[in-house]
Amino acid sequence: MTDMIDGPLGPFKIPTSAHPRTRDVCEYLSRQVFGDAETLGEYDSPELPSFENFPPAVIDVGAGWGAFSVWARKKWPGCGIFCYEPHDAASDILVENTSGNHLVGSVALVRAAVTTDPAPRMNGAEDWGAHHISTVDDTCAWPVRGIHPRVLPPCDVLKMDCEGSETEVMEHYPHLATCRALLIEFHTVEKRARVTGVALEAGFVRVKAAPENASYGVDVWVKS
Repeated sequence: MTDMIDGPLGPFKIPTSAHPRTRDVCEYLSRQVFGDAETLGEYDSPELPSFENFPPAVIDVGAGWGAFSVWARKKWPGCGIFCYEPHDAASDILVENTSGNHLVGSVALVRAAVTTDPAPRMNGAEDWGAHHISTVDDTCAWPVRGIHPRVLPPCDVLKMDCEGSETEVMEHYPHLATCRALLIEFHTVEKRARVTGVALEAGFVRVKAAPENASYGVDVWVKS
């Protein structure tokens, strides 16, 4: 089941089923991405490339129900987006949110987790906003399809909200040299440090940062 909120391109669907907190959490997370008239969304920054001469290729790892993909289509009209999301029900809503004649550009959906784990499992014990690829063999996890980061296509913008596997993607993605922007949600201090090291080595500059000692948040990186 879904409910409607206002989105960057009109009505936007959010999940309302499963865990009782799902609706409130999914609305909160979506609004964090969208921002409003007074506050930029969590992935937005004045330093992000405008791509005025061509529509960028965007990768959305951990696409969920499509909040970032819809925001990106507003930010960069005509962009092409490759979405990766292992949660089938969330993927179904993503398709609805990114379809329609009023949208310009293309969205390709791969129902898979981007990970180096050869047999990933999704933990769904909590609300949809907390679903993650399980690192232990627990009874609340179920098998999902996985694809290795090295098979991801080249892109101009790489966004990751993949509940901890951001380090795997950064360390194995083969096209950082041609990428112009990294929009990364990190989940521990240690993983943030590892991502930071890879980004700096690849020539990126951080233009938006979560608090220095945060164990969770979004960092935005760009390359001129």
